Amino acid sequence: MKRLILCISLPCFTQSTLTLGTKDIIYNKGFNKGIKTRLILKRENLGEIIETGFRVEKDGMSFKISHINKDNLLKNSILLKIDRKNERRVFKKARYITEEGIGIAYLKSLFIPDWNSYSKEPTTAYIFTLNRKLESALNSIKWNIGTKGILSIPSPKLWDEEHLGYVVGMMSFLRGYFGFDVERGVINGGINGFMQTSSYAPITPLQNYEAMVGLKRKGIEVSSYFPLKTQLYSQDAFDQGKRSILSLSLNNWSLEGLFGYEQNQYGVQFERQFSKFSLSLFWANSKNNKETYGIQVTLGGKNPEILKDVIQDRKISIPTTSSGPSQRGEWSNPPANLSSLGFEETISLLDSPDKVAWYTDNYFRYLDDHNDDLFKIYLPSRVFELKGGNCTEQMGFEAYALREHGYEAYTCGIIATSLTHAICVYKDKTTGKWNLIDYGTIREVQSENLEELLDKYNPGWFSFSLKDPSSSKTLGQRDSPSKKYLIDWFEE
Repeated sequence: MKRLILCISLPCFTQSTLTLGTKDIIYNKGFNKGIKTRLILKRENLGEIIETGFRVEKDGMSFKISHINKDNLLKNSILLKIDRKNERRVFKKARYITEEGIGIAYLKSLFIPDWNSYSKEPTTAYIFTLNRKLESALNSIKWNIGTKGILSIPSPKLWDEEHLGYVVGMMSFLRGYFGFDVERGVINGGINGFMQTSSYAPITPLQNYEAMVGLKRKGIEVSSYFPLKTQLYSQDAFDQGKRSILSLSLNNWSLEGLFGYEQNQYGVQFERQFSKFSLSLFWANSKNNKETYGIQVTLGGKNPEILKDVIQDRKISIPTTSSGPSQRGEWSNPPANLSSLGFEETISLLDSPDKVAWYTDNYFRYLDDHNDDLFKIYLPSRVFELKGGNCTEQMGFEAYALREHGYEAYTCGIIATSLTHAICVYKDKTTGKWNLIDYGTIREVQSENLEELLDKYNPGWFSFSLKDPSSSKTLGQRDSPSKKYLIDWFEE
């Protein structure tokens, strides 16, 4: 898909800038006494409006409110926050930065599943943000270290066992992060990363680390990033995976290029700065080979950087009903002595998804004796002994059995806006596509990837975690574009 939309510039006023473009319309206005205001209208890749908002700042304090239409899950949502930022020097060439914020997220269109059909229910969440950062630049060495987090608490009407975990787990996290950069002549390099709590219990740390190598000369800067370990992945985000960033500047001309190799994301922006305004043209290719052409004009200042938003911001139509065939697991002729067999003997017989689903359905029961423990989990052998467990544990038993017979299978823990649940996901040996088992039910959705599988099983998912069924260790977590948009908004 290709789009091209031009804009018309309007006059600008003293102490203000006006950016008109095919992506965003932004108006910044400064007043006396240090008050700064911003009006913004953000569009999805030159298409539908996904955010309109207002922000005011003074002396480290800021107030922001926006109306969101990022997708039909966040349609007509209202986000509001008040935050405070402060910084001070603590020793030679080092700064200590503190940020705190409180906010409200009114999410009007959350999907409430009844397993086969969906309704909509508005939810209000109270958001608390925190960031502590220490950074320094000493000669050719730069470093930073810090911690940040978000806590989301649902409105009191949802303070019950059934709902409380949904909105809390939906956005909450605690992260410790670091960065280290060394510059020698025209070459620079470094490493950065973080550890963050997983969304799905049992809580385990997720680790992301990447190395950077760059070249800096007058008017030229090239940086390439190489992931070393990635356990937290945000769908469609540019700042992950192998990628390169190019910046060139000469007099009043500049060029920026972004290249995301793993998701086929790339773009180029040319800019010319005049005495009273800036003009830039951009072209980008986002996921699914959607091409975008655009132009923007800023009166009274320099054009804001928007290329990354053009690449990763896309309007998503989330399904509102689950889809795909479903059937109960079948075992036409199970051994007469099946109930008396031991763990290893039983596992050796469960050589197909049908048999695994049938066995779970007929021999296990749901146990919730330790659901309030965020760090305890029964492993497959213990689930077999107890003849039951919670959803995570029973799905872990199923995935373990399939793995023993050559299937690629995982326990998949889902955090949605109105559901916390686990399923067993596995690859079909014939087609190489993903299917799932939910207790005794098999759903052969034949999906190309796990994101597509979750869209068919539980539309409106916010996160899912893949776990090793033999140890219940979290191998990785995927966050949806809806979740990332909310987190980025409150962290900005």
